[in-house]
This record gives sequence, C-alpha cells and structure tokens, in this order.
Amino acid sequence: MNNGFSSLDWFVFASYFLILAISSYLFSQFKISSSRDYFVSANTMPMLAVAVSIVATSQSAATFLGVPEFSYVHDFTFLGFYFSALVAVVFISLVFVPKFYKYKVVTVYELLQTRYGERAKKQAGIMFLLGRIMASGHGSTSAHWL
Repeated sequence: MNNGFSSLDWFVFASYFLILAISSYLFSQFKISSSRDYFVSANTMPMLAVAVSIVATSQSAATFLGVPEFSYVHDFTFLGFYFSALVAVVFISLVFVPKFYKYKVVTVYELLQTRYGERAKKQAGIMFLLGRIMASGHGSTSAHWL
C-alpha cells in the first residue's frame, strides 16, 4: 500500500491552490471599505446564495460520510432530515434573509435585539445554550445501549 501522493493527488492539490490564488487576486480587486463589507458583502449577495450558505454551514464532512453509512446499516429515515434542508433553504431565503438585510444585522441575536430588545436577545442565547447542553447529553443515552 502506497501512503504517498500520486500524480493525480498532486494535480488536484496544485489545481485547487491555483484556483484559490487566482480567485483571491480577482476578488481583491473589489473595493472593501470595512470588515463588515468583507464579511457580509455589504448585503449585496443574492438571498438564495445566502440561504444555501447558512444551511451549508450546518453541514460537515461527518454528515456526508456518516449519513450514508448510517442509512446503509440501519434505514433511510435519517436522510429525511437532510432533504428537509432543501426546504429550509427556500424558507430562510424568503423569510429570514430579507429581515437581516432590512435591519442590517448579521446574526439572529442582533435581529432579536433590534426587533424586540436586549432581553429577547439574552433569552434566546440562554435557550440556545440549554438546547446545546441537552443535545450533548443525548448521545450517551441513545438506543444503542439497549
């Protein structure tokens, strides 16, 4: 078994690096006047592109490797969650992204603060943390112990 890079591996790596370098140079030609412009493109991105980016952020390599493996070993019910992500893209692009653009906010917490005040932002943060704590505990009590 050869553990080194093949010629194809080096070609893919070099191509990726070249595309990254060229696109970086081309995109650097645009005027960016602030860090906000850099991170949110002055709210000029198409709403569908923003929505796809939001959903893609929640995905990971583990998703693309783990879901097919889980589905092969068990059943296809878990795939429904990821097909629903497509519905989420449409919903996000039609409902949430326009609000973010309207109020010139970047995070949901900024949106809550702008629309409903500081208290709503803090309560949402607390609910998120509690939800993450409960979700973290779910793995140790799953059905594989039965």
